[in-house]
Amino acid sequence: MLSDSLDYLGRSRAAEELLGEARVLATNDQELTDLAVRRASALFRSLGAAARADQVLEETAAAISDPKCHREILAMRGVNLVLAGDVRRSIALDEALLREPGDSAFAQASLDLGVGLAMAGRTIEAVTHTQTALAARMELNDEGQYTALGIYLVAQAVAHLHAGNLAEAAGIADAGYQFSVERANVDGQAWFASILALIRLIEGRPATAGNLFREAATLFGTLNHPGRRWGLGGIALATAHLGEHGGETALAELDAMGPTAVHMQDIGIMRGRAWTAAVRGEVTLARTILWEAVELAESWGQHAATAEALHDLVRLGEPTPATERLQELESIVDGPFMEARLLFALAARGADLELAEQATTAFEDIGALLFAAESASLERRLATEAGLMRRAAAAAVRADALLASCEGARTPGLSAPESTAALSGREREVAMLAAQDLTSKEIAERLFVSVRTVDNHLQRAYMKLGVTGRSELAERLDIRLPD
Repeated sequence: MLSDSLDYLGRSRAAEELLGEARVLATNDQELTDLAVRRASALFRSLGAAARADQVLEETAAAISDPKCHREILAMRGVNLVLAGDVRRSIALDEALLREPGDSAFAQASLDLGVGLAMAGRTIEAVTHTQTALAARMELNDEGQYTALGIYLVAQAVAHLHAGNLAEAAGIADAGYQFSVERANVDGQAWFASILALIRLIEGRPATAGNLFREAATLFGTLNHPGRRWGLGGIALATAHLGEHGGETALAELDAMGPTAVHMQDIGIMRGRAWTAAVRGEVTLARTILWEAVELAESWGQHAATAEALHDLVRLGEPTPATERLQELESIVDGPFMEARLLFALAARGADLELAEQATTAFEDIGALLFAAESASLERRLATEAGLMRRAAAAAVRADALLASCEGARTPGLSAPESTAALSGREREVAMLAAQDLTSKEIAERLFVSVRTVDNHLQRAYMKLGVTGRSELAERLDIRLPD
């Protein structure tokens, strides 16, 4: 009880040391297992000592003979694999544990499998497993279960989120958040705030999401929990979706933190870095970061996160290769989110008006209003280019109506004026950097091109935009400069 209290207070090193001292007092396999599970959790989650956590579990497994206890050790390995972001391995381990129902290992494996499946894009199965997990935990009928129920509700919200059931996800997360606040449960409040932040961002409410990410970062920080990293990365992502500078501060704070073994939200953090770079005008860097996120997510089996990053690439003007990769995921990632993202990507790549309209409807049905507004804006632009002015006007009205609920969101798919449509991707990137008072030499160094190439792009941008110099670029490009 003392070690659990210390851990909840963020004093994980003291908790781990106390558990180490208690090991000599253990008299049976269950006591040894209970101590090992708690030690491994503190070592891995809060102290970033993954190798030491594995060692504790291995030593205990070698010292016990009770099959039930061996299953609990394996379940703890599954927990750590999920936290590490290694979804592929966690799913394989947890599926094996589910062959024998009725114990705490089964309940834990159901929970972790639900989260893992959601991250893998198998969202329909994920929702089922998180419901099974909660029922299994309740059936154990042990006094300690009530402190663990919150995380099962977090898992349910995550599963519904990735499935595109935003209303269900928000209902669960908000109820858990309100209950945690009422009971002054800081740990629960931090978890539910972080999930609510993700939901609000997808709904197209970046200002609300940013506030929730700040709350989560603060609360996780008081607990010495690596979830603070998720909050800081989320701040950068939400801030960038408002078209504002400031994400760099959160990312600098994140980079100053010590190493961690918890990487389950690293793809989200990388998305925050990419969108922060895009707001600075460094679109090439943003795309590079997103492609790195795609490869990392795939190596871990996080196919849902892969789809998110690929969608970002399409939104940042790189539809062709990103769409091809999304098509490869079509048979792997299920749910309406995947369908909407693919429709949008195909519309962007093929300049297809009908698909753009379908994507708008698909996103709107989910409740992802910012994505719907971007898709309607794409339809408007394509209709304008095709000379279909009545359809362009209707799409513009729809986009504006959707955007009215998005708390002032500003993304490349929304904020670029019609006059910038003629710019190439590189011309726009150079112009955005020049608008922030970077010299041609500084721009050339960032983009790994010559100064002469930068000046050529800049002159073409001036001609297309009808401006005479750098001082007019920011207003013409409709970008917000840092204070």
